[in-house]
Amino acid sequence: MDYEELPKIPSSRFELLPNLWGTPNSRLFIFDVKNPNLCYEFSKHGQNFECRKCLEHPNGKKYTRANLIKNDAGESFIEMDETQHVCKVQDFKASKRLFTTDQFEKSINSKEKEIITVFNGKNKNLCYKFSYDDKLQVFRCLQCKGKHITAKVCKRKNDEEYFLLNYEHCCKAMARNFYAKNC
Repeated sequence: MDYEELPKIPSSRFELLPNLWGTPNSRLFIFDVKNPNLCYEFSKHGQNFECRKCLEHPNGKKYTRANLIKNDAGESFIEMDETQHVCKVQDFKASKRLFTTDQFEKSINSKEKEIITVFNGKNKNLCYKFSYDDKLQVFRCLQCKGKHITAKVCKRKNDEEYFLLNYEHCCKAMARNFYAKNC
């Protein structure tokens, strides 16, 4: 991903999610221009965000930073520092953290809460269920106990929806009939 061609990254190319402890807007995902399944992942550090994979790189720590900026009109964008990534861009679809519309479905439970069902591959009998958390304004996995595995329904420029997880599951996919109808 070359930042020289796009010095200010528009909001259509990034997403903010909570971290494992539920702190809002503390995970930043910047998507590739050509392949929106590829992205870099950043964690909040002070007022900036730092690329997680660059910090963990075997050739030594590198601080690749991004700044979230709001202009006078209230529009958000990202400014990158001049440090180039030493890590490789990640494939979020392959890592089971990005799901396209054919891999999830929306529903409303008996308590009027929005539910997302994410299917485990092509097997529609195995799934993960997410319930909307009004306080965090994200979906939380119902099975990942003790960790805030959260996700958002996001839209690309072409209005195509996708479902993005902040971390990989720490639970296993369950049989669809395992979940109560009103979960």
